[in-house]
Amino acid sequence: MIEEDDPLLKEDNNYVKSEVIGLGNKAYAKLNFLNARVVLSTTPGLDVYQWKRSKDVDWYVHMTHSLGGGTAYRMFGTQFYDAVLLCSDVFIPLHRELETKRESRKDVRGTS
Repeated sequence: MIEEDDPLLKEDNNYVKSEVIGLGNKAYAKLNFLNARVVLSTTPGLDVYQWKRSKDVDWYVHMTHSLGGGTAYRMFGTQFYDAVLLCSDVFIPLHRELETKRESRKDVRGTS
């Protein structure tokens, strides 16, 4: 979670917008109405619980930030993302197996 005093919020970047979205239902409401070409997220569960896809986002990308490549997530953790970035190529076959079982093929990339 980004805090109000996070240095990232002070960065001047023409390509990335950083902002504090709040907590709880207020944060989910903001996420559900995003307007962006690409949303990068480390949070699993898009379109499963409270966080729904916004009609104004072209591409949702999940980035794993730990070993395991997302295969240890609960059911549907990455199912509704358009792409998944993995921490190593070794996890691609595992992720493809999950996709086959769940019939949810997507763009999956490792580190190479």
